[in-house]
Amino acid sequence: MSDVTPLFAGYTTGWAVYAAGLALLIGAQLWLLRRLGWRLTVGLALFSAVAFGLPVNAYVGEPALAPALWVALYEGLLLGSGYARGGAPLATTLVVSQLGYWLLVAVLWLLARLLRRGR
Repeated sequence: MSDVTPLFAGYTTGWAVYAAGLALLIGAQLWLLRRLGWRLTVGLALFSAVAFGLPVNAYVGEPALAPALWVALYEGLLLGSGYARGGAPLATTLVVSQLGYWLLVAVLWLLARLLRRGR
């Protein structure tokens, strides 16, 4: 265990700072887009949280994680090896999270409409 500890000495701190920056980004986004309506604003905040926060393995075979968007951009643009390792999980998670969110919004809207009609 002592050989792994120096490898991850700043790793947890780095992720904590990255997560704090992501929280500030999403908070600023929510504040700036507050006039668009809560459904769209929260949908965009969810998109940002998934796009910038989804972790994948930073290097093949290593336990260290990195944000999928940056891994996909680095490998696709600089290495020319394609976007699949970071891009495929990112695209899948973005689609599933947005579909789930908008389905939940539609169900809540229908329930609210049915409850108002039942009065």
